[in-house]
Amino acid sequence: RLQNVRETPHWFCPTDTDEYHPLWWPQKRDLVPVVIDCFISNISPVLNRPRSRLENKRGVISRSVPGRNGIMAYNSSYGGTIFKYFSEHGYIMGRSFTGAVVDWRMGPNEFN
Repeated sequence: RLQNVRETPHWFCPTDTDEYHPLWWPQKRDLVPVVIDCFISNISPVLNRPRSRLENKRGVISRSVPGRNGIMAYNSSYGGTIFKYFSEHGYIMGRSFTGAVVDWRMGPNEFN
């Protein structure tokens, strides 16, 4: 989610959004070079040198969706094929197999 983002690569990049959006690559319709610039700018973490930690850019708010709901977010996209395969072979999501949703942009220090 974006909230008063101050620095953008182009004047038309969004600075405020009402909803959270997935932190994986955008849809084909968004693969216009200048739109990619906006996307990359918003998902790129910045280094907070005094704390030695990566953080979201000012105005970018991210959250994880914990538990089964978090893994279900992947059911409709990249993970759908995997979940379907395991389900067809008798596995039950949340009981036989589960997953961890992590912010792939961050390093080990940020998970403390």
